Amino acid sequence: FVRKAVSAIGRVAIKLEGACDRCIVVLRQLVQLKIDYIVQEAIIVLKDIFRKYPGKYESIIKDLCENLR
Repeated sequence: FVRKAVSAIGRVAIKLEGACDRCIVVLRQLVQLKIDYIVQEAIIVLKDIFRKYPGKYESIIKDLCENLR
């Protein structure tokens, strides 16, 4: 269920540019929970967001690196 929810957040970010900033904030908060499967799914979702909006949300990479095991 959680993986599907994180994936849905990513789809919203990709399809609705106006909602992307809010989606990034939510994904950042989820990553900071440091739960493995959430961080893993967030990485997959963020990969697609980075492809759609290159150079725009790279600041979240630092948060990802800090929360990886």
